[in-house]
Amino acid sequence: MALTILIGKIKSGSDPVKGLLSMAKASENAERYSDMCSFMRELVAAKVAAGEDLTVEERNLLSVAYKNAVGARRASWRTLILDEYKGNSLIDEYKKKVSTEMKTICMEVLKVLEDTLVPNIEKIISGGEKSEGNTPPPEALVFYLKMAGDYYRYLSEIVVKEGDLQRSMLMSLILQQAS
Repeated sequence: MALTILIGKIKSGSDPVKGLLSMAKASENAERYSDMCSFMRELVAAKVAAGEDLTVEERNLLSVAYKNAVGARRASWRTLILDEYKGNSLIDEYKKKVSTEMKTICMEVLKVLEDTLVPNIEKIISGGEKSEGNTPPPEALVFYLKMAGDYYRYLSEIVVKEGDLQRSMLMSLILQQAS
């Protein structure tokens, strides 16, 4: 069964957040981190649509999903940039594939953080409410901003190693805007 069909079934159920959370935990146990990312993205969308923030557990699961999804690519990247592989055109093509995957994952989580979670928690903070799970909203905001900083750092690792000056300058601008 395609993941999108499964997510559709969960979302049409009686408690989609509970179903998505359950599937995120199952995918973590199965070490299917890309699937876990999908479940957590949907969970974020459902919670924000309800005007809620993530609980501490949900935030941690979001972090684990993306950290493991990008972590495998970071490890591959570090292996492929070793001196012993320099000058090998096939390895260069493979590095491009790995770096593209890593960039895609980083940009995906940054979009979730910057376009959804940070604005949502800022709205909760300005309303003087507490986020779900009794976590003070400023702590959640710090969590999201730190997480965004981590993924900008991961992106910068690739940009610097690729030696692309134009991308490096763009990354500098992005990092300045993020701070």
